[in-house]
Amino acid sequence: MNGQCPAEHYAALYAPTADELRRTLPDVGDGLSAQLHELSARPTADGCDRLAINLAGAQSAVRKLREALIREGGSHGR
Repeated sequence: MNGQCPAEHYAALYAPTADELRRTLPDVGDGLSAQLHELSARPTADGCDRLAINLAGAQSAVRKLREALIREGGSHGR
């Protein structure tokens, strides 16, 4: 056995790589930027709700990238 617990083994097999996750970040940022501009120009409670949901999604994306960097080791996992 390689010392990995089952969850680590599963993640290594099926989780997106750090590079795949990293490449999505500019699109996430562009989408959030557009929503912020729209909310600034035309503020609505519904727009605030949608943006808050997408900000939570961006936070989740960053956490997944962090996990992938650590899982993959190397200098990027510090």
